[in-house]
Amino acid sequence: AVRALGLSAEAKAARDQAQAAARARTAEEAEAFKGEILAQTAERQSQKAAVLEERDRVEAEKAELRAAVLERSRCEMALDKVTKRLAKNLQVDLELYRYSGRGRREGIDSENAACMEELSELIGEAERTAVAADTVAGAREALAQLEQAAESRAAISES
Repeated sequence: AVRALGLSAEAKAARDQAQAAARARTAEEAEAFKGEILAQTAERQSQKAAVLEERDRVEAEKAELRAAVLERSRCEMALDKVTKRLAKNLQVDLELYRYSGRGRREGIDSENAACMEELSELIGEAERTAVAADTVAGAREALAQLEQAAESRAAISES
């Protein structure tokens, strides 16, 4: 029956061997291709992770910057508010203070002390949050005026 097909047993064995070798090569190639695809996929995932990490870092930087700007703005507003408060306090001239009653003097003195304390804290915060140098210098000058006013008023109170 084998002869009827025209193939000898050796030829059939050789054909089967060749087909097996071809299948083995195909399997090797398929395995190599699969490995290449997996490597490319891993590379893309790695790149995607790097892009996402960079995006997160940039977003964190932006958020940090926004927070710093917000903090600086809040500090500038607080400085402005205290500066207005102390301007009102400094308007009480020494003559008026001299002839004010004890209760009024105590009110002026306690407001002066509160402004000085708050302003001292705000100056430190302003320097930390990088508020404009001229704003900080103005606050320092106002603090010096408050201290001078407190000394002058203390001298009047003692006399």
